[in-house]
Amino acid sequence: MSILAIVALSLISGLIIGAGVNADMILPVAACTAAVLFVNRNKIAARASEQTPVDAQSCDLPVENCHTWPALNRFVHTVAGECYRDAINRLIQESAVGNTAWKAYLIPEHDNPYDSKAVRIDINRRTVARLSLEESRSFRHRLTENGLTDQITACNATIVSGENSARYTIHLDIEPLAFYELPWIAG
Repeated sequence: MSILAIVALSLISGLIIGAGVNADMILPVAACTAAVLFVNRNKIAARASEQTPVDAQSCDLPVENCHTWPALNRFVHTVAGECYRDAINRLIQESAVGNTAWKAYLIPEHDNPYDSKAVRIDINRRTVARLSLEESRSFRHRLTENGLTDQITACNATIVSGENSARYTIHLDIEPLAFYELPWIAG
């Protein structure tokens, strides 16, 4: 957070909060706000950078290893976005009215603490879903088959809301993921 931003936010909060209490409180409130923001500026910057996935940022630009799957215009593979409802709501609110087509990035997550084979789905630098365990393995198998092992790929996507926008599904324009026989299922 820059010094100019700290000064601006401090003055605004001083005017709003200080003037609401008493005109004599504007300067003390602004000074206290400035001190708090200055001390916590690194935490604020770190939190802001956590919200933008680095992998998705690098894929927004034309990058050699960001393969785009061919457009099929069928959107047959669906993924539940229920856990990411807030991110999807913000995405829809920020977008142009009537936006139905999105570019989705399928990002292999090697550093996921719960599953090193996980694949997350980002749209406009927001995580909107993750493939299930079986889908992740199947998708990674497809990447390997296409010579794209562990690479970020992109495809078209649509977001469909359920009743009262409480549930969302992400429809990806890729071939449905065939579930290959997984080693722990084979008998």
